[in-house]
Amino acid sequence: MLGRTIRRGACVAVGLGCVLGARPAQAANLTGAVQLSLDGSLVSYSTLKTTTKPSDAPSGIGVPDPSVETNQSSTTLGVLNSGLGIGFGYSATNNLLVGVRTQFEGDGVAFLPRLEIIFDGDRARPFLAGMVGVASASQTTEAPTGEKDETSATKYLAGASLGVHAFLTDTVSIDPMLTLEGFSGSGTSKHTAGNLSTDDMDSSTDVSVSGVSVLFTVGFSAWLGGHASAPSVLAPVTGAAAADGAGEADDEADDSPAGAMAEQADPNWVEIDLPKQRRLYLQKTQHPERRSASVRFAEPRAQWALVGCAQISVPDGGGPQELHETGRVENGEQHSVSGKLPLRALTLLATSAARIRVCNKEWPVSDKSRRAIQEYLDGRATNRPSSDEDLGAPAKPAETAPAGATAPPSDATPTPAPAPVPTPAP
Repeated sequence: MLGRTIRRGACVAVGLGCVLGARPAQAANLTGAVQLSLDGSLVSYSTLKTTTKPSDAPSGIGVPDPSVETNQSSTTLGVLNSGLGIGFGYSATNNLLVGVRTQFEGDGVAFLPRLEIIFDGDRARPFLAGMVGVASASQTTEAPTGEKDETSATKYLAGASLGVHAFLTDTVSIDPMLTLEGFSGSGTSKHTAGNLSTDDMDSSTDVSVSGVSVLFTVGFSAWLGGHASAPSVLAPVTGAAAADGAGEADDEADDSPAGAMAEQADPNWVEIDLPKQRRLYLQKTQHPERRSASVRFAEPRAQWALVGCAQISVPDGGGPQELHETGRVENGEQHSVSGKLPLRALTLLATSAARIRVCNKEWPVSDKSRRAIQEYLDGRATNRPSSDEDLGAPAKPAETAPAGATAPPSDATPTPAPAPVPTPAP
């Protein structure tokens, strides 16, 4: 009864945590996220080997072994038939989670520290977990006649799980999981005779158990916090980006995260469609002579390649052409990263089979997208300044009229110089 009450209270507590804590955390980028989980077994199969021996049985050479060994197997179906699990974890990185799981089963409870490796994915994040732990159980029954049976046992467990976190929202996932678990332990069963019994005697039996369990469980997890829940900030411009960006206040006017969502309607940006609903935005510039372009990469909210990724480049034979990041947006209707990209990278995208590398993933570029990038580059070449402007030749200063004088109109007829006055003879 007590175990049932604890389980119900735990269900209510975790359920409230899922509801109250489910604020937008974009948990598919799990760095820094706290996990609260609740799971139950749908199908389980287990084998059990039990050895019993009276605690006061004699032993030695020539003495028969009084041990009794039994082997059995069982299959159970139905939610919670093999127990209820409640877990708590912390995602130290996007791919590593450490935590503990408490499992309630019958009159026993198990405590299982857990290490989980989470693989990359969009809405579905496969994982592989390993766990070790200890379980204890005790039970006491007493008859009206005074007879009492007491059982206590401790067993040690180790196992592994393979499953997937399928995100229903940014903060809630459903977690189907297949678990293989081995256990071994020992305990004592003690019988106390009743006061009115004449044939019954006190006895004590040692019990040892071992076996294997295979379980298919389904659970729900709430992911609180995480890397993507932090406010977006504008990264400082450093290195080559700072040098190239000197004096480009006009080019940087729309590079703030706040402007990312309005870029589709901005005539200062060229929008280029990429496969899988991704976008590349190229900013029109008043300085086409510069060797880099202001760009922004964007993806739908349901994708996660840009979130937490600080390495965006275009592969090149002499080394990757890297984006020098100036800002990012990791919440809202889309994720985006903006910065300065060398024109060499755009040329590679337009004229070769190069792809856009986003951390450990590659974004394909269609032929239509390559043609659009080439049109952008051709437009920059057409708007390039003249050679004097390009070289920075100073303009000749304009001649000014003397103070108080009125400059003649540009179309006025030149006034001839006055003839010299003759000098009279002496």
